[in-house]
Amino acid sequence: MKYLVKYLALLISLLMIISSSIISDMAITVEKDGKEYFLCSHTPTTGDCKVLIIRLGFADFPIDDEDYPADSEETLLSYFDGSKGSVNEFYETSSYGKLKLSCDKVYSYTAKNNRDDYDNNSDFNSLIQETLNALEDEINYDEYDSDGDGYLDYLCFDFSGPLSEWVGTWWPKVQNADEITAGDKRVDLYSTLRGESSVFIHEFGHILGAADYYTTDNNHYDAIMTYDIMCKNEGDHNGFTKWSYGWLNEDNITFIDKASGNATVELIPIESKENGKKIAVVAPKLNGSFLDEYFLVEYDSGTENNLTPGFRIFHVNAKSNFEENYGLIDYDKSNQSIRDNLIHNVKNEYGDPYSWCETKDNMLYREGDTLSFDTNPNTGFSLNGVYNGLFTGISFTDFVTGDNPSFKVGFTDEYSSDAQPSLTLSYERLASDMKMIINSDMPLNLAFFENYDDYEKHEPYLLDNDGNKLQMNVSVSGNSPFTFECSYLSGYPPIQPNSEYTLVIPEGFFLTDYNKPVAEFKQTVKTDDFMVLTTISTVTPDTNKLKSNIFAVTDKTYGIISVPYTNGGTCTFAEYNLNGEELSSVNFKAPDFGLLENATFFSCNAFKLNDGNYALEMCSYDNYYFVKLDRSGKALSDVFSFNRELISDYTYSFSPENLDLYKNGLCKLIVSDDYESAVFLKIDFVNAPTLEPINSHYYYYSLDSET
Repeated sequence: MKYLVKYLALLISLLMIISSSIISDMAITVEKDGKEYFLCSHTPTTGDCKVLIIRLGFADFPIDDEDYPADSEETLLSYFDGSKGSVNEFYETSSYGKLKLSCDKVYSYTAKNNRDDYDNNSDFNSLIQETLNALEDEINYDEYDSDGDGYLDYLCFDFSGPLSEWVGTWWPKVQNADEITAGDKRVDLYSTLRGESSVFIHEFGHILGAADYYTTDNNHYDAIMTYDIMCKNEGDHNGFTKWSYGWLNEDNITFIDKASGNATVELIPIESKENGKKIAVVAPKLNGSFLDEYFLVEYDSGTENNLTPGFRIFHVNAKSNFEENYGLIDYDKSNQSIRDNLIHNVKNEYGDPYSWCETKDNMLYREGDTLSFDTNPNTGFSLNGVYNGLFTGISFTDFVTGDNPSFKVGFTDEYSSDAQPSLTLSYERLASDMKMIINSDMPLNLAFFENYDDYEKHEPYLLDNDGNKLQMNVSVSGNSPFTFECSYLSGYPPIQPNSEYTLVIPEGFFLTDYNKPVAEFKQTVKTDDFMVLTTISTVTPDTNKLKSNIFAVTDKTYGIISVPYTNGGTCTFAEYNLNGEELSSVNFKAPDFGLLENATFFSCNAFKLNDGNYALEMCSYDNYYFVKLDRSGKALSDVFSFNRELISDYTYSFSPENLDLYKNGLCKLIVSDDYESAVFLKIDFVNAPTLEPINSHYYYYSLDSET
């Protein structure tokens, strides 16, 4: 459900302060230097809007397919019946009645071609245009442009057929239209949808302009670290999102900066339908726009769309770029960079990254809690790519929950702390790669270096007994600011067994909060007893040939097979010892793989079979080819092949180099991307390759090369 960004973000800082921010009555717009910019699209965030939903079927997957139907008209209409949990009920509640969605009719269309024929962006856009053209006489597109700006407000497609891999073509998400029209209307964004109403609610959040507040690569510390409809599909939109949508205006916001001084702030619950102060925005200096860096405080009563009562304090860094060519706003930050988020909940900042979504009570500030410049977490801002590198002097104290929620905000210029972390080492293995974990008792940042020369001065290293420096790689481990993985990746000079080395982390490589350098860290370690890696020089392959993987020939020798890129010619079976010295080289005539004219191979893999012979696998764009060879390259079987289309219904990520040995042949368990079916591929070099259906709810493990 990832929102696909319309254009690459410009990687530059916002140089000019926004002259004024004007949220329009409809779509989210901001005025800068006399020009209007859209945050996301022309989609209105307020008003009475009709949602256009079209069910899509295909030649090979009818709309009401027995196994993979599109959501029914009855189901889709129920998502807009106003009941609790429906899409329109959620948004009317969340927007305080400012956005009223409706859908009183669902349309259907069966595409001319099979679904796979539309399985890329350009073909998919052509499908959307094909659909809108076909339904032009049936749909009055004017009804779906509530603000009369010439763009359809909300366009959604529910589709038949199996779901694809995450964020693939056939996955619920929001996409940008490419010159798509509907009658005399234009299309800016559209959504592909299927599933529960919460999926629709989340994707509608993207259509309105919100980003994903989770991370796509399992970096849990990058997520918003609290319930939110744009993260875990649960809870309401938070105060920042509502402000950006125009559902909260200056009458609903208390602005507090250093100039306004210390203050007691009273809020009404963020869910309240009453008009009053629902969020507080706090920073040393404010420009009045949501496109800035600040702390945002809201009080959740635990009613309506929210889950539990208490104060949530968000660190927001919504500084942005303005793309003049397209009139769009691009956030500088996202929730994809570790500890450098667009938005995150501060209270749980250092909580357990794997349980934050379950421990909802740990997300809230209540009586007795404090957030200040010297707590952990603290009230620092971003500086030069360093998280919490800038001292703000802000304190939040004296939280009062209940019927009259309030808290105090204070500012100070005074802060002095020479606190240094206590660093310790734990060891994964002290062998050739020297994998170690650096543990800290306080959160640390990795310093940001403008150029490589500066980095080189601070780069961690191992010092051997001869005074040589072996450069080490240090990175965040487990996405935690308390643990860092340290490893030796270069391989030369090789780490020696049973030897002492001193790990050195120079001063300033780590930073505490507010950009304070951590003192130099040294610790001597002794390596384990292990076999030393031998550096070998590889033989330069013939530039007109593919080189296979390295495979075992005997216990103490390995082989490489070289094969022409095209059908025919001479192959080479070369054997080497463990020092990389060539022992033998046999040329043999390439088997006839039956490659189509002008086609070429793109990869070559070899496997030693358990009968002492070898399997050679060649991969072209469309096919996999297999032949059994002996040590001299003599073919011991016919060439067997199968087209990758045979497994395309199961997976697009098949890795031919990861086949398993099986009874003098090769095999692979292939599980479909939706985990609903599987097949067992067998290549025995006697019969043609077979695909046997398997119950995917069982796991299969290789016992040995026979079973």
